[in-house]
Amino acid sequence: MSTADYRFKSDFALRNQAIGEARGQAIGQAKMLLLVLEGRGLCVSDEMRERITTCVDERQLAEWGRRAATAEALREVFA
Repeated sequence: MSTADYRFKSDFALRNQAIGEARGQAIGQAKMLLLVLEGRGLCVSDEMRERITTCVDERQLAEWGRRAATAEALREVFA
């Protein structure tokens, strides 16, 4: 068996693996949100960038992403 095929079995390992996966997904969503905002020409302040990159709530990031797709101003995304 290679290490790539190994599956964690302990509750501790599974819980921490899930936490790591959720953090990774949130980081990816935050990066994509910043790309969308940049692509739409919306200027993101350092304060807003920090708010986005430190957010770990995937639902919140998804909501901001939906708003960013059609917003004409940054305040519409974070209202």
